Amino acid sequence: MAAGPSVAAWTRLGARTGIARAFAAACLVEAAGVAASVLWPTATGALVAAALLGGTFMGITALGLAGGRGLAGGDPRRAFALLTASFGLGQIAGPVLAGVLHDLTGSFVLASLLPAGALVVAAAVAAGVPMTAETLEARHAIGRRGGGIRC
Repeated sequence: MAAGPSVAAWTRLGARTGIARAFAAACLVEAAGVAASVLWPTATGALVAAALLGGTFMGITALGLAGGRGLAGGDPRRAFALLTASFGLGQIAGPVLAGVLHDLTGSFVLASLLPAGALVVAAAVAAGVPMTAETLEARHAIGRRGGGIRC
């Protein structure tokens, strides 16, 4: 339920604050959700974690594509290909690493806190992205064509 309006909400934030800042904020919210999934082992914790994760994962993807387009300059196809390949690599390596960490520790706490930490690092990196002419152009692409992000 949280995923449905998430792209619109993160798009709106991106239009107001810039893609990099919105991406950083989304990463921090998702990191809190990932951490809550293992640090708050109650039904309420599971609901909060689900809302935080559901409310961010599609927004992060949309903002990442818009930011990649802006950083790519003219033709964004190479940037989109690199982003897609990186995402795919993470989708393959993440579960393998989580399984290894579970086998070593007997729980998913470390296997969840590690990606939460990676999301915090991603937020810090995104917050440091300079607002060049290309990223400003991508920022202004948010909200065009019916309120979506132009990729």
